[in-house]
Amino acid sequence: MSRRSVLALIVTMSCLAVPGRTARAQATDNLASAEALFDEGKRLMAAGDFAHACPKLAASLRLDVGIGAMLYLAECYVHSGQTASAWGQFREAAALAAGRRDAREALARERAQQLEPQLSKLLVRVSQPEGPETIVRRDGQVLDRAAWATLVPVDPGVHVVEASAPGKRTFRATIAVEPDASISSVVVPPLEDLTPPPRPVVPRSATPLAAEASRPTALPVRGGSFDVQRAIAIAVAGLGLVGAGTGAYWGLHAKKLLDDSNANGHCAGNQCDLYGVQARANAQGQADSSSVALAAGGIALVASAVLWLTAPRAQARTALLPQVGPRAPSFAFAFRF
Repeated sequence: MSRRSVLALIVTMSCLAVPGRTARAQATDNLASAEALFDEGKRLMAAGDFAHACPKLAASLRLDVGIGAMLYLAECYVHSGQTASAWGQFREAAALAAGRRDAREALARERAQQLEPQLSKLLVRVSQPEGPETIVRRDGQVLDRAAWATLVPVDPGVHVVEASAPGKRTFRATIAVEPDASISSVVVPPLEDLTPPPRPVVPRSATPLAAEASRPTALPVRGGSFDVQRAIAIAVAGLGLVGAGTGAYWGLHAKKLLDDSNANGHCAGNQCDLYGVQARANAQGQADSSSVALAAGGIALVASAVLWLTAPRAQARTALLPQVGPRAPSFAFAFRF
């Protein structure tokens, strides 16, 4: 839009805005401040100083809600490159105008429709929510769960996404959203646990010999490093099989999501509609989880084999060991292999 067109639009909105604002005029400090800020914002817009005009108009709108102020603020956002904020402001102005049967509804809806093809969108996907207490914020504002895994219009520029939950480390990612209908995404991984508190120190008995004498000494006659190491190897192998199975399941699910994105014309090459973009983003997340699970399962299986093969051979041993009991000391003869 040319400079002359902007000035013409401002003049038109001024003519439409005056009756509504005059009808609401009251002798209060808030209304006086709102009028002063509104006039200063219009002056700065006419001078092309949109960076300073937008905050003035936003402050005026907070003090006194008016359709004219909304339209001016939305137009200011357009020239500041804040397309999503402008689109939302135009839609809000249209809704307010429709409720008041104001003729400016058509202007607001038309400007919102003109901006829709230019909107950049951001998708935030949480791969593993940590229960209902998980909170996701975008630029400090809480993101409703309904907006997770949904393409949401945002202003071009740098955005910060944070995810937190009790007992978990806060995840933080910074992403630069490009203008002109670009699509960006942020995947929130499973949150890491915080460092567990140190174990409480159990006080030692003031009379350890008496405490030991109160119970007989248990003497194992089977087991040893051979049995323990191979038992650990079996347990690690079980974990490896679980990881491999989980990775295979997620891999198959990722392929299904990718096939869904290519079905019914949702994607043609790298060009996708909104459904295709979301399906491919979900497929990528599942593929990443599958790779991690398969890698962890493989490592566990290799570790299990090493533990099993390096376990020492069982050896038969005999020993004559003292045994302390509640009545009198004695000796025990043990055979271990």
